[in-house]
Amino acid sequence: MKYLKVILLSILIGSVLSLILLLDLKKRIDNSEVVYVFQVGVFKTKENAIMYQKDFESSITYYDNEYYRVFIAVTNNIKVKEKLMNYFDKNNIKYFIKEYSFKKKIFEFDKYNEILIKTDSSKVMYKVNSEMLKIFLSYLS
Repeated sequence: MKYLKVILLSILIGSVLSLILLLDLKKRIDNSEVVYVFQVGVFKTKENAIMYQKDFESSITYYDNEYYRVFIAVTNNIKVKEKLMNYFDKNNIKYFIKEYSFKKKIFEFDKYNEILIKTDSSKVMYKVNSEMLKIFLSYLS
């Protein structure tokens, strides 16, 4: 009987601690965010990246792990991601989608995503992408 109480108490304490850890993990996951970045090139030298970047209306160069990456668009919205994919495919722009995870949601993207969903103007799309890329860079720093 004495051992049974110890065993039951141990199971209870273990269960409570597991629940606390699980809730904390869920909270961290719920607050994280995946951002989709459209990459069009990777270069060893900054000069080559900047030269290539000039081929795109909205683009940034980001130094990452000894390489300069050229990004032309970014979003955290699946509908916008699909719309951008369709646009770039239709215009024969070759890209690779790179995913970045952040611990916090990037709320600044919300208003820009709404504009991108509604627009059919490539000029508006490039202007909005340019602003979103600047925000994205600020989160990488």
